Amino acid sequence: TAYDEKLRDFGQRTLKRLHRKLVRTGAKISGLADADLHALRLRAKKQRYAGEFFRSIFDGKAAKSYLGALGDVQDHLGVLNDSVTVRQLLTRLAHGKVIDRAAFERGAAVVLGWCAARVTTEIDRLPVTWARFGEQRIFWK
Repeated sequence: TAYDEKLRDFGQRTLKRLHRKLVRTGAKISGLADADLHALRLRAKKQRYAGEFFRSIFDGKAAKSYLGALGDVQDHLGVLNDSVTVRQLLTRLAHGKVIDRAAFERGAAVVLGWCAARVTTEIDRLPVTWARFGEQRIFWK
């Protein structure tokens, strides 16, 4: 029907535009700063939500593969974002009134060490996951 055709065209334009912005933001993924990784995470989120919304009017198998690979990218970016948030929260807490400063500092050191280990792992894995995402067939054509 004419309605289905208009929806399909709108879906193609939307997904193409969001994909282009996502790929442009992630082009130099290995050298992105925290703020750029956060922007990439938000773009990935928008693309995934739009992809899920329009999924039923396009090839299901290709959509599943594309969105699965995009979900993997989001997982890595989510861990990185969580680590940045933890560091920011600990910094704010450190400047506040703490009853037992030594206990706080020991606890903060453990949390920061754990975050650093996770960040190292995620930073190492992210380029591979991003490349896998880049190999996915565009499902909205």
